[in-house]
Amino acid sequence: MNKDIEKNIVKLLENGETLQSNIYKALNVSKSRVSEVLKDLEERNLISRQKIGKNYLVSLNSYLKETESSIRLGIVRSSEYGYIIPLKKIVKDRGIELNVKVYDSGIEVMKDLIMGKLDFGISPIVSQIFFAYTGFPVKIVAPAGSGGGYLFSNANDKKPKALSSRLSTMELILRTAANNSIIRDPAQVSYFDDPKVAVNEYLKGKADTITIWEPFAGMLKAEGIKETYSYSEMEHYCCTLSAHTSLKENVIDSFREDFYKSIEVYEKNRKSYAFAYAALLGLPYGLVEGSLNDYKYHHDIELKILERQLAYAGVSIPNSSVLKSLMIDS
Repeated sequence: MNKDIEKNIVKLLENGETLQSNIYKALNVSKSRVSEVLKDLEERNLISRQKIGKNYLVSLNSYLKETESSIRLGIVRSSEYGYIIPLKKIVKDRGIELNVKVYDSGIEVMKDLIMGKLDFGISPIVSQIFFAYTGFPVKIVAPAGSGGGYLFSNANDKKPKALSSRLSTMELILRTAANNSIIRDPAQVSYFDDPKVAVNEYLKGKADTITIWEPFAGMLKAEGIKETYSYSEMEHYCCTLSAHTSLKENVIDSFREDFYKSIEVYEKNRKSYAFAYAALLGLPYGLVEGSLNDYKYHHDIELKILERQLAYAGVSIPNSSVLKSLMIDS
């Protein structure tokens, strides 16, 4: 019932701000029920309420627009998304500015997406499943790449002290390696927010095992350290593109079309975009350029592959229909 009221309120507010008293009159719903739904929408940062006398002026937050002159996209600092460079041009050709913000953590991408500070986010699929499944206003739009994830370990037969990132593909790699006897179950896992700091800690011997992505894995390889396990040995999805659910369908559909087109353009000559992409990431050109081919790209998400990937990591998963409901159909 509340979901229907919520949809009707958002639809009503798309025509402009209005008094809270006008909402329950227009919808023919009790004051208490409307107040309950509005409170929930406000807590999710979808609306704003300004007190005027004994009433409230209610409005949709500024990022809820049918058309955009700019789109805000958050990505993780990774070699995975070199197609962002042609994407910026493709979107600009439609008269839209693509503003890209780079994060060291996929969790931070999702936090800003949930709060409406971003329109779209690219981050590990496991984090997007978690936030969508627990009711936050995000839905998965498209696969964004796979590969480029590694486990390095010198633990031999002992239970390692491990470094990983939380709720991420790196955590899936760590769990998969332990569940498949590539390493022993870690005695301790420390979660990092900054991959460069984590690499330095591993090099200093503060951990026996680390799961890390490119181009940061390249820093370890440059030191002559060979990976223990590459996630590319298993078919998987690394990151996905997700959207804030308040965006209009036409905005999401158009951006997804541009997104797929940019990958097609990028695939024709990845290295031609390496310099511009390295500059966007704020990382050395040679490090980024050398790891671009570690990634491959898909045009859709096969649930069987995703379910198997999660199962190998020992992650309890909802059934296929629930997973499907977290995604926007292409």
